[in-house]
Amino acid sequence: ACPAGQYYDEISGECTICPIGSYCEGNDEKEDCPVNSTTASTGSTSDLQLRPQSDNEVIVSRSRTADFMDWLDNN
Repeated sequence: ACPAGQYYDEISGECTICPIGSYCEGNDEKEDCPVNSTTASTGSTSDLQLRPQSDNEVIVSRSRTADFMDWLDNN
């Protein structure tokens, strides 16, 4: 069984990090977020991590390194 924050990918046959816009409670399943909600990062483990999705938000999976580099550029 995959740990919380990951789901079983039947194509690769491996546990895979849960993407933004979903959460994985550790039962090998990936649960999509309800309409108008998302998760802030990959690897979310429960619906308690849901947050509202803004109207103009595009869900793009980014690494924390990229976010940090953007922060450095702007500060």
